[in-house]
Amino acid sequence: MSESVEEDLPVRRRLTGTALRVATVVPLIPLILFMMFWDPVDLPWWRWIWHVFISAAIAVGGYEMMAMKAPASRSLCVWGSISSVAFASSLIFFESVDGMYDDIEVPAPRLSDPAIYESQPDHLKKSINRE
Repeated sequence: MSESVEEDLPVRRRLTGTALRVATVVPLIPLILFMMFWDPVDLPWWRWIWHVFISAAIAVGGYEMMAMKAPASRSLCVWGSISSVAFASSLIFFESVDGMYDDIEVPAPRLSDPAIYESQPDHLKKSINRE
């Protein structure tokens, strides 16, 4: 009679969804910060690189959102990517509302009167927010 011997195979542990996403994004943080705050005046194409990078991030986010909602449907995941990028592009690139409120004058805030400031106690006038 032969006995089957179960071998102790090493268990391969995979990262969970959240851990995988964090591990994927952490190395990109310096690049993202660099791209956000470096604004070279002499490189006009730099703006397009930033928009392509953000569009790719939006597409991945749309895909992941639809993968959570409808995991069995790959076509809905692709639709989530396309619709997310289309919506973001309409907000970023279309200038249909540019200048819409140029003719409206915004009134001064009600509490911006200097008499209100002078009526406050000294400890409020010299607080940390009054530099």
